[in-house]
Amino acid sequence: LGGLSAEARGLVALGMWGVYRVDLDGVRFLQALTLEAGAWTVLQGVTLGFAGVVAVFALVVALERRLPHKRMLVATGVLITGVLVVLVGQTVQTCQAVGWVPVTPIEGLTLAYWTGMWLGVYPTWEGLLAQAAALAFVLGSYAAAEALRARRRARILATPIGDAGRSA
Repeated sequence: LGGLSAEARGLVALGMWGVYRVDLDGVRFLQALTLEAGAWTVLQGVTLGFAGVVAVFALVVALERRLPHKRMLVATGVLITGVLVVLVGQTVQTCQAVGWVPVTPIEGLTLAYWTGMWLGVYPTWEGLLAQAAALAFVLGSYAAAEALRARRRARILATPIGDAGRSA
């Protein structure tokens, strides 16, 4: 990694952490499911899931030139942001249930049961503020990355064509 730029090293580290975390979560989930449902049921589910992944892969390869890649990445980012907000809310609620985080109800706010189950939204200040902070972090990161990209583009456009080779 020594020859890579700081940005490239950061992306490699982020990618490795993401793969590690997903794999660790998958292993823990499958272990718990195996204890509850049995190995044969889990094997059938894993096989069916693997077949689905292969089918999606084949479809993507077959349609690769016609797929709107940028739109797909944006949609994926929005979905992952939604999952983050839900998981933050559920994590705060779990921490409140075991007594690690205080519970401060929001007066006058009553939510349906499904908002907690499906969206991780509970009527407590701690949960809603943590979810708002997570969302603000993602949106702020996006805004900062876009501003950096715009500055770099402006700097490149401001560089005279004859100087472009010397500045690299």
